[in-house]
Amino acid sequence: MRIDDEIYRELIDEASDPICSFFRDGTFRYVNRAFAESTGRRMEDVIGRRLWDVFPREEAESRYEIIRYVFETGRQKAVEQKTRVDDSTIYYLTTVKPLFDDSGNVSVVICMSKNITDLKHAEERLQYYATTDDFTGFVNRRTGLAILDKIHEFSLRSGKAFAVCYVDINDLKNVNDTYGHAEGDELIAVACDAMRDSVRHMDTVCRMGGDEFLIIFPECDLADAELIWDRITEKIDYYNSKSTKPYMVSMSHGILEYSPASGGSIESLLRRVDELMYREKRDYKQSRSHRDGNGEFY
Repeated sequence: MRIDDEIYRELIDEASDPICSFFRDGTFRYVNRAFAESTGRRMEDVIGRRLWDVFPREEAESRYEIIRYVFETGRQKAVEQKTRVDDSTIYYLTTVKPLFDDSGNVSVVICMSKNITDLKHAEERLQYYATTDDFTGFVNRRTGLAILDKIHEFSLRSGKAFAVCYVDINDLKNVNDTYGHAEGDELIAVACDAMRDSVRHMDTVCRMGGDEFLIIFPECDLADAELIWDRITEKIDYYNSKSTKPYMVSMSHGILEYSPASGGSIESLLRRVDELMYREKRDYKQSRSHRDGNGEFY
């Protein structure tokens, strides 16, 4: 039986998944090699130490709360944990399980962890692609409209106005047809860079589809939104002054300030700002003049 015990102990010591056990005060009763390595230490440097000797205080407190819960309730718990090793974040799914003595009291808590870092990164990538337009890096239509809905709700609760700007890149189809889609992509990229470099940190740029974008300005009035638009057009003008491309970069826009007192819906807001943008686009096509402001209150 002793030989079997030694074999089992060696199997646990060399298991690829981190395993450890604790006394009630947060002292490590046992750790296997995988757990020790996950902390950047040797096994003998962890066993007998307390959580606070191994992990940063905040992380140690978080881990101890879970251990204390299992000791007090006698219930198994599964938790997702993360730790920093060599400037990298490692994610684990940990099962925290009580072991009972002959009197039915919890004597030791054991933790068995599974490294789920690759799974977490895959989830993050899926989340990114689910919410982000891959080409521009802006949020996609669905995410942008969800953000707008939240800002609209906040506006109604707080009484604070916000602004939206509907943007259309001029002549994209003509550039695609005349010079090829690579040039069309370059046109989109230049316009997006101008928007990205000009908006505030709190603003959101959303690609609605193709050559159309929506900029959401929380807690912003029409005048300030127009100033941000001026910064965008200044960057476009500077690009055009240096460019040797056979076409000019330009965008049509419509800006609307939303007042919560109006009680208007998101749908009517988007419909009106879209109309403002197309009004300017019609003027652009007719006169190739697109520098005047094009905003309204709502």
